[in-house]
Amino acid sequence: MLQPIAPDLWSLEHQLRLPGGWYLPTRMTIVRLPGGALALHSPVPIDDAVAAEIAGLGEVAHVIAPSRLHHLFLDAAAGRYPRADVWLAPGLAERHPVLRAAGTLGDDTPPPLRDHLAAVHVAGAPRIAETVFFHPASRTLLCTDLIFHVTRPANLRTRMILGLAGTGGRLAVSRDWGLMTRDRAARDASIARILDWDIGRIVMGHGDVFEGDGNTALRVSRLAPRG
Repeated sequence: MLQPIAPDLWSLEHQLRLPGGWYLPTRMTIVRLPGGALALHSPVPIDDAVAAEIAGLGEVAHVIAPSRLHHLFLDAAAGRYPRADVWLAPGLAERHPVLRAAGTLGDDTPPPLRDHLAAVHVAGAPRIAETVFFHPASRTLLCTDLIFHVTRPANLRTRMILGLAGTGGRLAVSRDWGLMTRDRAARDASIARILDWDIGRIVMGHGDVFEGDGNTALRVSRLAPRG
């Protein structure tokens, strides 16, 4: 069931069961653009009932896989919406060779979205290759793994694993960013550009939506540039 976040923004959550019996809450965000077209950010499973809800909002024109770690349900979403343009994180085209992608994400927002969303590719961590988006109309940052906010772990095993990752029960950055970063200076430069946005809300791929001063939340995290 879709959950409203802000005007022209909705969320669909899915519990992803991972090896070892732990669960990671994942989220797709739906953005309605002026004119009524929809963009699906980081698809999760979409059944017929959810598809009917989405159809009530508008026509899906864009399917976005914003990270190399968020593509499990991409083929199914693209198959359900064959007329939509598919935008892929760097490196995903090789993993999804049957998809006819409209383009690869980077610092340039795809032209059809440029008037309504801004984008920054988080450089320096090619195994993640995340591009984050900003929805100025609602001051909302859309991300996948940039920051976590899982306050209600599904079970004890989940709580333990998130604790080891440094993200247990709070708004925090996973230690995976430290492990997967190859160029700290490039990454810090990307984060500095993100912090130029006036962020009043963070919608992340894992955990509860954060309402409040997103710039401060990012600055106090381990991801923020050291100054």
